[in-house]
Amino acid sequence: MKEDSSYAEETKSRKSCGTPAKTSALLFLDVLCTYFEEEQILDKEQIKLFRKQWMAEKM
Repeated sequence: MKEDSSYAEETKSRKSCGTPAKTSALLFLDVLCTYFEEEQILDKEQIKLFRKQWMAEKM
């Protein structure tokens, strides 16, 4: 699977949130967004919106 540099950099630069549940949720979000992009389910703008909404609801 090819790695999108913007998501890779965001993931590498992200500091640990402190709790395993939050870390797991962020990892799941990264995987889900990568899947959406790879399968061309959502475009980059839709993924950004999805990510913002997820963060607002879950964190």
